[in-house]
Amino acid sequence: MRRNGLAVIASILLTCSSAAFAQANPPAADRSEKTDRKADVTYGRIKEITPAKVVIDVATRPDKSFDLTDKDKTYHVASGLKIGDSAMDSERKINGKQVVNIAHHSGGGVKHGGKNREEEIEQAPKK
Repeated sequence: MRRNGLAVIASILLTCSSAAFAQANPPAADRSEKTDRKADVTYGRIKEITPAKVVIDVATRPDKSFDLTDKDKTYHVASGLKIGDSAMDSERKINGKQVVNIAHHSGGGVKHGGKNREEEIEQAPKK
């Protein structure tokens, strides 16, 4: 009786483990073709932020403006961003679609825009 019980348990384990291997993700080579691993990253300060538009003041380049109503891109904008905050913008392609992340950046070692926070708030358009 004990031997039959062990045989049943062993056969159940073999059946379940083979089903688990059948559901494995595709190899990394297949996934990497759909994702651009290198992101274009820019650091700056929020110059303007509205529900439809974000403008980032970049120190060494022209300002970057993002139209959030653009249907060809996917935007992820961090909550709580306001004028003068330091920000990091990263752009990459995922599954053929351009994805833009705009997030807070508190790390050191990079220049965040041509102006400091007080200058950005002072020169911001009045609502």
